[in-house]
Amino acid sequence: MKFRALILVGAVLFTWGSLARANVISPGFEQGPVAGTVSFSPTDANGLGWFASNTDGERIQSTGPKPAAEGSYYASLLQNAGAYDGSPLGVGDFGFTGFDRIYATFAVSTNTTYNVSFQHAGDDRFGYLANTSVVEIVDFGTNATITQQFFNTPGLFNWQMAAFQFNSGSATQAAIAFTVMGSGNTSGVFDDIQIAVAGSVPEPTTVLLLVLGLAGLAFARRKVWQ
Repeated sequence: MKFRALILVGAVLFTWGSLARANVISPGFEQGPVAGTVSFSPTDANGLGWFASNTDGERIQSTGPKPAAEGSYYASLLQNAGAYDGSPLGVGDFGFTGFDRIYATFAVSTNTTYNVSFQHAGDDRFGYLANTSVVEIVDFGTNATITQQFFNTPGLFNWQMAAFQFNSGSATQAAIAFTVMGSGNTSGVFDDIQIAVAGSVPEPTTVLLLVLGLAGLAFARRKVWQ
């Protein structure tokens, strides 16, 4: 009986956690072929789970001097000097050149607040570092910008977490897009993207009450059977 109760507790908590998280395909860029460098594309031709709006951007395998924040891969984006001015763009195949922009889609509940976090750092590909990391959340149905956030990019592979919130409004499908920006040639890296409903992590007291309640139900059923 105790075993059944524990299974039920686990199932409830697993479902709770699954509903609380937004399902971004390959949030750590682990999906795709085993290769040192693979380009993103507007059609996701390489099966990375992310799409390119502009030139491409690359998924790069972790190495000793250039490690991923987590797992074995990270995304690297470039911008030619002044090519991107920070304007909100939405998502889609723009066909622009001069800067990389990648995005992934995920389902959301309407009028719900979400927490977003990610790891980012500077990169010295071709000898230059990022100045600003730009993140845009888009209503995928209308391609309207929900929010756009700017973060100072940390130093060379000095991975740091950045975080913000957004409210989904009327959207049921959203997209998260990443770009780098700077007055000079710019290069930055991203990893470990997490999106979850705000306040969705159960408090320890709540979990304890849930466990006790289920255990009580199990005990009551046992008494009835005796």
